Amino acid sequence: FPGAFLERAWRLLLTNHSHDAIGGVGRDVVHDDMLARTRQVREISTVVLENALAAVAGSVDLRDLAAGEFALLVYNPSPQPRSDVLAVALDTPADWPTTAFDVVDAGGGPVAYQRLDTPRPCDSGARNPSDVQLFVSARRHALRLAVRDVPPCGYHVYTVRPRRGRATPQPATLCRGPYTMANEHLAVTVRPNGTLDVHHAASGRAYRGLGYFHDSGATGTAWEHRAPAEDRLAPTVRHMPT
Repeated sequence: FPGAFLERAWRLLLTNHSHDAIGGVGRDVVHDDMLARTRQVREISTVVLENALAAVAGSVDLRDLAAGEFALLVYNPSPQPRSDVLAVALDTPADWPTTAFDVVDAGGGPVAYQRLDTPRPCDSGARNPSDVQLFVSARRHALRLAVRDVPPCGYHVYTVRPRRGRATPQPATLCRGPYTMANEHLAVTVRPNGTLDVHHAASGRAYRGLGYFHDSGATGTAWEHRAPAEDRLAPTVRHMPT
């Protein structure tokens, strides 16, 4: 258990939580030090996370995979089941016979994904059991992957296999008009003055004139706000929403 690493990361993180530091009212040098501590926290926690996930992935029995197939493991760190759309960087072997593939779940059902760009060559790093870093030639695919009901503090293993035959395109769009987009949850309309109207489908509630700001001057201190003698309010829209 990486107790020493986690304790070090927590101490650095909590050091950033002093009253004036976390409130952003210190001198610049204070916040420069906070950024450095935050970088260390992220570096330490990322390494601990990668090692933990490597241990989980290494314990999965993959003997049922056919030649040319490989596994994609999705871990859920939350204490409740999760369904989500994930950003995935998927590396396939450079000598794979195709750049087209299917992702299927443990029952063989298709898992929906969307490509974000064309595959690009890369050197993909892989760690073998002796902890020696290896690099193999690969193609990297940027995807959005829709996963469902990943168990709490658990994982699902998906199979990536070369596509057999041609897939039927499933065109889809969120556009509902020149200035409106919508899905099953929300509808958003951009108004002529740049603000947004949002309609929530489940509740029927509408929120109008969102997304604008007021900017004004300040001559006070870090603890007290004072307006300039001749302050002028500068909204980000010319005509305020009604």
